[in-house]
Amino acid sequence: MTLGSDPSPESGRNAFLGARRWIGDLGVSGGPMIVGFVADALALPNAVLVIALSGLAAGGVFGFLVPETLQKKRRLPTGKLMDNKK
Repeated sequence: MTLGSDPSPESGRNAFLGARRWIGDLGVSGGPMIVGFVADALALPNAVLVIALSGLAAGGVFGFLVPETLQKKRRLPTGKLMDNKK
């Protein structure tokens, strides 16, 4: 939820989060069907490896392409705090 709410726009936040939830629900409900198709095509042990590798690939995409949303404050040499906002 945090990953979607941080970059969501001020106006239309409910619609943005609703669409995000709908896409997530499609993935949750479609996941078993995809596993079934892969298992039917490759046999179950190979399907487990394919699904595990696709999960690792998705984690890599998130790790490298999703920006950090936490904005830390820096301390200036004068001792004052400065925002790192872009």
